[in-house]
Amino acid sequence: MDFRILGPLEVSSGGETLELGGQKQRALLAMLLLNANRVVAQDRLMEALWEEEPPDTAQKALQVYVSQLRKVLGRERLVTKPPGYLVRVEADELDLTRFQRLLGEERLDEALALWRGPALADFSYQRFAHTEIARLEELHVACLENRIERDLGRGLHGELVGELEKLVQEHPLRERLRGQLMLALYRAGRQAEALDAYHEGRAALVDGLGIEPGRALRDLQQAILNQDPALDIAVSDTARRTEAPATARRWKLPSGTVTLLFADVEGSTRLVYTLGGERYRDVRTRARALVRAAATKHRGHEVDWAGDGVFLAFERAHDAAAAAVDLQRALAVEPWPPEEAIHMRIGIHTGEPEVSDEGYVGLRICSAAHGRQIVVSRLTRDFVGDDAPEISFRPLGSHRLRDVTSPLPLFQLVASGIEESFPPLQTLAGATLPALHHRLVGRAHDLAVIEALVARPDVRLVTITGPGGAGKSRLALEVAGATAVERPVHLVGLAPIFDPDLVPAAIARTLGVRESPGRSLVESLSEALADTRALLFLDNLEHLAPAARHVAELLQRTPGIDILTTSRAPLRLSGEHIVRLAPLEVEDAATFFFELASARGVVLREDARPSIYEICRRLDGLPLAIELVAARLAVLPPSHILKALDEGLALQMEGPVDLPERQRTLRATIEWSYGLLDEPQRELLGALAVFPGGCSLDDARAIAETNGSFLADLEALVGWSLIRSDVSDGDVRLSMLETVREDAEERLGTAGKLDQLRRRHAQRFLELAATGELELSGPNQAEWLERLEQELDNIRAALDWCFASGRVEDALRAISGLERFWRAHGHVSEARRWLSLGLGLAEDVAREVRADALWTAARQAAAQSDWSVAQPLLEDALQLFREQERGREVVFALAELGFVALRQNDPARAGALCEEALDIARQRGDPRATSGALSILADVSRTQGDHARALSLSEEALALRRGLGDPLLVADSMYHVGVAAFASGDLDRADEVFAESLELARELGDALYTAAALCMLGTVALLRDDLSLASDRLHESLAIYGELSDRRSTAECVSALGGYAAAIGQPEDAVRLWGAADLLREDKPLEYAEPAIEARFSPELVESLGADRFAELRAEGRRLGHEGVLAASHAVVASQDAE
Repeated sequence: MDFRILGPLEVSSGGETLELGGQKQRALLAMLLLNANRVVAQDRLMEALWEEEPPDTAQKALQVYVSQLRKVLGRERLVTKPPGYLVRVEADELDLTRFQRLLGEERLDEALALWRGPALADFSYQRFAHTEIARLEELHVACLENRIERDLGRGLHGELVGELEKLVQEHPLRERLRGQLMLALYRAGRQAEALDAYHEGRAALVDGLGIEPGRALRDLQQAILNQDPALDIAVSDTARRTEAPATARRWKLPSGTVTLLFADVEGSTRLVYTLGGERYRDVRTRARALVRAAATKHRGHEVDWAGDGVFLAFERAHDAAAAAVDLQRALAVEPWPPEEAIHMRIGIHTGEPEVSDEGYVGLRICSAAHGRQIVVSRLTRDFVGDDAPEISFRPLGSHRLRDVTSPLPLFQLVASGIEESFPPLQTLAGATLPALHHRLVGRAHDLAVIEALVARPDVRLVTITGPGGAGKSRLALEVAGATAVERPVHLVGLAPIFDPDLVPAAIARTLGVRESPGRSLVESLSEALADTRALLFLDNLEHLAPAARHVAELLQRTPGIDILTTSRAPLRLSGEHIVRLAPLEVEDAATFFFELASARGVVLREDARPSIYEICRRLDGLPLAIELVAARLAVLPPSHILKALDEGLALQMEGPVDLPERQRTLRATIEWSYGLLDEPQRELLGALAVFPGGCSLDDARAIAETNGSFLADLEALVGWSLIRSDVSDGDVRLSMLETVREDAEERLGTAGKLDQLRRRHAQRFLELAATGELELSGPNQAEWLERLEQELDNIRAALDWCFASGRVEDALRAISGLERFWRAHGHVSEARRWLSLGLGLAEDVAREVRADALWTAARQAAAQSDWSVAQPLLEDALQLFREQERGREVVFALAELGFVALRQNDPARAGALCEEALDIARQRGDPRATSGALSILADVSRTQGDHARALSLSEEALALRRGLGDPLLVADSMYHVGVAAFASGDLDRADEVFAESLELARELGDALYTAAALCMLGTVALLRDDLSLASDRLHESLAIYGELSDRRSTAECVSALGGYAAAIGQPEDAVRLWGAADLLREDKPLEYAEPAIEARFSPELVESLGADRFAELRAEGRRLGHEGVLAASHAVVASQDAE
């Protein structure tokens, strides 16, 4: 038998890995193995397993764990011996014993090969393991140091640099490792880097421990400075031939534009652990031969080798791409043994021959990739062009790379014979921030002040204020980008929001948080952000001053987060730190002007400087005004721009004194830009101003109703910086600076054109809603759910206009048409508000529209388990459907009323309603309506105990829905088939169908069915005693239910977690959770898996706790409240995860 603790705990016998059970059972074995062949007292074991407060049942649970381990290991292995237990291990059966023996024999490679990762890796969060993990890691690193010392003596310094850099990063205070890195760098001809390594080490010691480096490290630094010959090593001629060309090759680069290729071995440290040093070097030698073959074939130059990575240079981008493809193909077909397979990640970038800069970018691209993947920059893609028809490029979006200032558009190279599917790139959290269009100029002091404030633990709220156009958002983005390297950053753009009470909803939308019953959205946000250390960036808050109360509440409820805002005025909250942003100094403003000109390809002569300085003065140093004016350089030189200002284009602050400063300055700037547009361009600018959420190219064209010059006019507006154009994956999204949009809207109002454009805008998005209604019932559901989410601000604007214009009927049609969208994407409360408004104004609307609105309102109420509201709405809708002879809708209303009756504990009425619905549906020959009635009737049959009929009805509904081409209905039916199979005791069938339902729900992005399927899958795993799987699935389900608004469904998950708590030896928590589930279901009868869970675990708990204590604990659970329920549920899962 083989026992392994140098990595995750493993035991194998006869070459097969044994199943060791749950986490506590594994922890017990780990403690016994650390004390192999020695008795460990029961009290010590219980204290370690349950830490400070073992439950009353701890001794019994410990005996169960011992019994289970004996079934796996054999009774002779795990022996009871007062006052505890011992595990018997023969010589060399434990990898730790073998490691210590090999270390003593100086067989270092064999010793290191025993390590599969950090020792006791699966117990790193448990207190009992901390001391042992530290002790074992010290032995491991000491062995590594000895092996590196040996290899340095063999002249392998070039191959050691990469490994040493990783080790020094992991152990910055170990002076021996740092000295070895310095020596390896020095011997590799990298003296400056060797000295840098010393200074970095000294800084770490001084800052971390307050001490200077030891004598040995200081002496080594001095020897490097003196280029002491004693540091050199005599190597063989072969070694000299190997090393010398690498040094020489560094300087033999192609001239002109160069394409640089970086390739690196993924998981090299793991391979060293797995194979041992000698075997790994053999594998790496073969990989290097394949690299050289590909480079030679395509005329590549070897620039450098560093540890496991290679740096190649090519005169043509096409050659670099072809070499990368050949290398990946060669690595893929190489007959590696399974444990020796080499996977290389490749990054390619094209630039000028300054290797240090351009190569740095290429290195960062390589670091972001995955093994077997080739990632290239935009320049490389463009240079390859059409030269390689066998190669294509897949856009991966713009990404922030560590230490690279701006996000870079990256692309995956695709070719036959190489892998195509990979996880997301390994880039910074800040990658979700928008691209920065220009360098930050003249804000170094402001940036330092704000970054210092954000870093201070006593500062929670920072507000950047100043005139419009001063660059508040741009500066805040710089802060956010730097912060994103260290912590999560969430950008919430508030410009499209006009209602202060929608600010929490905007934040929730950014975070993907959905509403939950019984608590405010701010409370849900607080839970989502808890313990994340996130920075929340609220941009453009000035027009939403009352929303400050939401900001204050969120800060109060979530101690771990900070908030950065931009606003024209302070929020006037306690603890707010205000940074006032002034316009740029003229010198900085002129620098900014020159850089913008350069970016546009305009070369300004030195004699233009006086005009530029004067322009910047006239523009008050406002960055936005400068950016708009600089866009004119394509047609007007600076002197002509200045002359235009002199001739009356009022760019100075000449507006009324009662206007905000931003409007006085930017109105003048925009007026000037507007004056240079021709009439079609002005009309297009006005048309685009009615889109509060931006728009697609097709929507812009439809609303503008321009002639054939649309694209030319749009290009001009983008070029003049009045319109922003974001292109990704072939889609174009147009948007405007909010100040420009406001100005354009006001011009439209003055000209009497605004209402006409808003009418066209509303009509466009009413049509989108109508199309969405059809598409949401077809195979493109997922795509349309995303599209509707993207256009939600425009949909809201269209609904606002409809209600303001008295077009209530149109608004209700659109709201009802989006019924599935509101539910699937968690906008149920918003939909209910719209419907309440519309139905209150719906006296004169068509009866058909009113009926659909009532039906939709009922469905949204049911989604939040608001049965008392849903029932009368459904009854009114049913009456109207009957009057209008709308047979399908009559079936739906009857079936939904049956569902509500079932939830209100009236199965007899539910059955009658569903039977009536089914009769009508079959008479009509309507498979969609029939399937709906069958699904709910199956639920009724299951509740009445007729499981065979429930399963038969559910299977019939599923068969019908598979033929409808409606994936969401298929997911629904698969879920209900699973419920019926579960109720009948067929856990295999239930598990199979729930897994199918989960897969489809995830594809559709439907949170409700994802959570429901996970809950049932977790329950099945629980009843099969697969506690690890049960924990994972129930934990994920609970997290989703925490964002939804269905208390009854949440109760099912909490009930299952009660069973899980019982299974892991937490009986009191189990009973409290069942009481909490009673609270959530409002003491209605147990349903779905709840009876099976309590039947399995309740009798034993009543017996062990006593009936009185059981009832007392269940009552405690009922008093927890909604927040307490979720906290207690998460605590059970978290406690087991920590073990």
